[in-house]
Amino acid sequence: MFCDSDDILASYFVLKDSFDFISKNNADIYCLNFLEEFLKDNRFEYITKGTNITWVFSKIYKKEFLQSNNIRFSKELLYHEDTYFNGLCVGCKAKMLLIPITGYVWKYNEKSITRKNNHKYTYNSCEEHIKAVELVQDKYDIRNLKNEDTQRILI
Repeated sequence: MFCDSDDILASYFVLKDSFDFISKNNADIYCLNFLEEFLKDNRFEYITKGTNITWVFSKIYKKEFLQSNNIRFSKELLYHEDTYFNGLCVGCKAKMLLIPITGYVWKYNEKSITRKNNHKYTYNSCEEHIKAVELVQDKYDIRNLKNEDTQRILI
């Protein structure tokens, strides 16, 4: 499980409940719904969000799946490493299951690298996003030569 340095698990019981679910099911990736926390009028407010394949947070990855498919973060990327990582997981046909709990709190941080300077990061990182997708596609091309049934999926 990957957790951003400024985020938290929703409760003390998230890991216990998650592992109880995992012990009864078989998947490569387990996804949790998450709460988006933000400050409004000097009060914290929360919105429940469904999981998605965009980010690595709010997911539990089976170590054996990652190892057997040699899935690692790319050293070539400065940004959008989640796109690359999860793209490889999807390309390897990871079986994904939703754990029916809201288990992760993603804290909206106005001063984060992705939001400061009027979201300049988002604009400037578009090329890096394209690069991440192209790197994933390169991996799929290699796998397609070895395994005809591998699907090509772009995020």
